[in-house]
Amino acid sequence: MQQPVLLRRLGLATLAGLLAAGCAGSIVVDGGADRAVAPAPVSATSPPVSPSDASAGLLDDAGLRTVLDDVAEAFLRADPESVRAHLLDEESQFGVEWLERVSNLAEVPLASYALELDESLPDLATERVRGQYPDGVQVRYVVERHAIDGFDETPAAEDLFLTVVPTRDGWKLASDRDAEALGLVSVDHLWDHGPVRVTIDGPVAALHHPDGPAVGPLLAEARSALRTATERWPLAWPERVPIIVPRDEEELGELLHVTFDLSNFVAFATATPVSVLGTYELTGSRIVLNPGRFLNRAPETRESILVHELLHVATRPASGPMVPSWLEEGIAQALGEQRSTTGTRLVDALGTSSVALPTDGEFTVGGRDRIFLSYQLAWAFVDHLRRTHGADQVAALYEAVGRGALEEPGNEAAQVDRAATEVFGRSLEALVQEWRATR
Repeated sequence: MQQPVLLRRLGLATLAGLLAAGCAGSIVVDGGADRAVAPAPVSATSPPVSPSDASAGLLDDAGLRTVLDDVAEAFLRADPESVRAHLLDEESQFGVEWLERVSNLAEVPLASYALELDESLPDLATERVRGQYPDGVQVRYVVERHAIDGFDETPAAEDLFLTVVPTRDGWKLASDRDAEALGLVSVDHLWDHGPVRVTIDGPVAALHHPDGPAVGPLLAEARSALRTATERWPLAWPERVPIIVPRDEEELGELLHVTFDLSNFVAFATATPVSVLGTYELTGSRIVLNPGRFLNRAPETRESILVHELLHVATRPASGPMVPSWLEEGIAQALGEQRSTTGTRLVDALGTSSVALPTDGEFTVGGRDRIFLSYQLAWAFVDHLRRTHGADQVAALYEAVGRGALEEPGNEAAQVDRAATEVFGRSLEALVQEWRATR
């Protein structure tokens, strides 16, 4: 059975580098109006539907799955008229947005699209939601799966939290935002923000708006960067990737749903984790640009950034749930970029006792200088491993950490230490001490 992930998207960012753009956890709900409540009993005096409707199966989970299947098929065909019939109010903000969303997909080559009801979470309707809709309203967790033809071997799995209302014609869709008060946010795609064109150049594709930035030079740089990334990463990977080009930084923020300062970053490598019966897979790998910060740079700088991001994508088949940020970022930098002289001076200026591997949080908080230093420390350590043991051994460490969490119990520190001992014959702390001694 699939484990609920909630806010699935994992983002690896570039200053060039890594961050967790979203992570799962238990639902923590404060008291008050926005708290999940048990379904209210149906009023005997004003039933929303007749008993015969319910007994016919229109308003059980099977009936909702039928609606979701119909809507998904309409998305795949870019057919807004077929979606219209399943909306509670086509003139509401949600109704207008969803009809536009379907139309905006017309030029996107989808190989598949599905909406799957996931019963791992209960009805999430709060008291406030129940007061806004007719009796019987529910907020249900739905997994959206889509695959871009020629690029996604496994469909990307994304989270939707759909408000559904029972009517005499079956379930109707009313909103995808009513769970936000619980901290549960539905996915945003580029096609949620306007028409999308897909420009393909061999193993790379750019998804962009017709009125957005030009992508011609980007595709040529991406093809060259992909060749470089493939040469530098020893393990097999699909060697293709879509690149998402938003209009601007504001739209980027809406796509990623992050709260940190995006102006510190120029690009992100995103993916959606799926965990089924003890397995772990990162699906839907994308590079997402911060257009204002990326496109105004020199071509050679843009290509270097793309190599960095493509190395994140290349590691995905070997990844796991407990790969630390310093290893993710260190690999993308040590194998993908040349160390900046500024970064080298920052690390060299530290005393030996201050030279330590950064925590995951230090890649996104603490200000621009602290974040930059975290990248440089990760870079310096992984580059030390590369120069001392070779890129193949660095890749073997990554692979061992990735699969370790699926084979043995233990937290992140235990998994990394076990992998270091397996690959290098000594603990992570011993490797860090050796690195410090070389400075």
